[in-house]
Amino acid sequence: MKELEKNGLGGEIVNYDLATVFPIISGIELLYFNKNGPKQDNDIKSVLKDIPSTIIVQKCSMGDFCIVYQMGKHLPVYFSRYGCETALLINTEMLPKEDMQAFLEIWEFAQNMAGKFQLGQQFLVAKLCPQMKEIFEELQQIPFPPIMFRFYMQLKVYEILIQLSILNLYGTQVHFYPYQDIAREV
Repeated sequence: MKELEKNGLGGEIVNYDLATVFPIISGIELLYFNKNGPKQDNDIKSVLKDIPSTIIVQKCSMGDFCIVYQMGKHLPVYFSRYGCETALLINTEMLPKEDMQAFLEIWEFAQNMAGKFQLGQQFLVAKLCPQMKEIFEELQQIPFPPIMFRFYMQLKVYEILIQLSILNLYGTQVHFYPYQDIAREV
């Protein structure tokens, strides 16, 4: 898959530079990895992909689930086989409260998401409920030019955050796994 690159350990990681990037508001970007998603004329690169505190909500291209993890952490290699279709990058340090005044509950959830899911120590894998699956499908159907649909994209991002905020963390559709430890040579 083109969106993946070798991580030097025989595994693969998502190559965010190959994505079509849509900045939604400061601190939130939508990334598309497949050719069926919306296209953008200019070559925008992700600002959030290099910030370790960025949270990724990744819709896998194979299977009906998403992975939520923190940038800079290493997922086990076997998760690379599922690929990446769409990713939502959120950096809560850059997320201005005034841009989300109408959605304060979502802003508060986003601010606490890393702690709630304990993303510093583990990552979350959740089967997509029908509502969340529909949101990701709608994001894939945005017509050209997508810039005209920025507010629509923003609403869809908020819907994803709402769905994440109501996840039953103890249900059978949600699993937590430790990050892969990368042995460093001394």
